[in-house]
Amino acid sequence: MTLDDRIKKDLDDLYNKGEIDGAVALDGLVQEENEGLYWVGDAKGTFTTDEKTVIELLKSNSGISKEQLAVQAQMKVDGLEILLENLKNNKGCADNIKDKISFATRALPVYTGGKRGAKTVMVMLNPGKGVKASNNDLYIELKKRSMFTMLEKLCCGVNSGNANLDEDIENYHYFNTNYGDWDCNRHDNFDLKQAFFLRDWPKDSEVSLSQDNLKYIIENNKTEKKEVKEEVQKLKLEEKRKVLMNKQQLELVPYASRSFSSFADKDKIKKLCPYVDTLLDEIFLQPREYVIFCSRLFNEVFEVYNSNNGNGEVRFETVCEYKIEEAGKTLSTSCTPITISFRNKTIKAIIANTFPSQALPNAYKKMAEYGKFCYEVYDRYTKFQGPIGDFKNE
Repeated sequence: MTLDDRIKKDLDDLYNKGEIDGAVALDGLVQEENEGLYWVGDAKGTFTTDEKTVIELLKSNSGISKEQLAVQAQMKVDGLEILLENLKNNKGCADNIKDKISFATRALPVYTGGKRGAKTVMVMLNPGKGVKASNNDLYIELKKRSMFTMLEKLCCGVNSGNANLDEDIENYHYFNTNYGDWDCNRHDNFDLKQAFFLRDWPKDSEVSLSQDNLKYIIENNKTEKKEVKEEVQKLKLEEKRKVLMNKQQLELVPYASRSFSSFADKDKIKKLCPYVDTLLDEIFLQPREYVIFCSRLFNEVFEVYNSNNGNGEVRFETVCEYKIEEAGKTLSTSCTPITISFRNKTIKAIIANTFPSQALPNAYKKMAEYGKFCYEVYDRYTKFQGPIGDFKNE
């Protein structure tokens, strides 16, 4: 199924059923890291990973304030009811857990953004907004995109029968393509993180980032001088807009969830194989210079995809590793060169395993250094003529 076909199907589902079949079908796909562990910190700062101890702490502290009891859960989906029962006096925590183990079924999907057909493609796992917030914001998002046929039906109950959604779909695509202009006044560190990652990639990436601007941001990001701080903020917005408008961003799963750190089990990854076909179909529609998959989880996804008779094949090279040294601390990073074959065409790409690292999100200098390393590996790999498996990080 092509990307356009999937978008049409999802929007038809949302219009006619009130929720998206594809998002419902992926329930139970993801889990938090360290399956089965519960971390509880009480007002004294006590922590435990023992489940029975956690439940007792929850029961004994059920009357204290949310500020005094901070609960984070990393758990199996089938254990949700137990924890929610003990969290009935703390609805905020319960909602947070739901956000981490399910997808938004009543929100607009986000398959792609930026320039379709761009020379540079960055593929993320999924939109990182919370499930509850995404579902609640549906009407706002429809209005932003001038999707008035859907808005009248879902918000006001105006049913026009077999409505033609063509205009709504056209407006949906227009908004996503030009999101960088619409969002030009909002600061977002995740978007800026992409700009620094791509800082040292060559001009044929066509993202058109300014080395001088990004250097100025790094050198002056912590300044207290008002005029300098204002200039930094202005340059951040300029570079953010470029990275949103001049590359194509794709999402493996187009449905929002707050966390996507690991899979429940490999068998459930099979549900994603049709989405991989859709990604590859979109990527191979146009000539590309650089294709970057931005999470180590793509290694697992592609392994399952290869064994489930998809329309393509992904072949892996040895993982390339790199250490970033700063202020006496070492950050280990890595990337995986890959070759993708799809419908009689082949491209070389890279999996940026460390891209979502919590050590990198706002560390612009580190992200730029990591991006430079990934480009150098990518560049050597595209020139490498040997057999699959022989490429080395030298």
